Amino acid sequence: MKLGGKVTDSMHDCVEKSTSQPTIDLKKGLIFQPPVIPAN
Repeated sequence: MKLGGKVTDSMHDCVEKSTSQPTIDLKKGLIFQPPVIPAN
């Protein structure tokens, strides 16, 4: 996924957290990082 350094880092960090606690961090990830695909 090559959308930008900041997006990649944030998403990667979010993925790591979601791996640890998918219940909480996954929801936070969806909130802070909306669908990576620029639908809008």
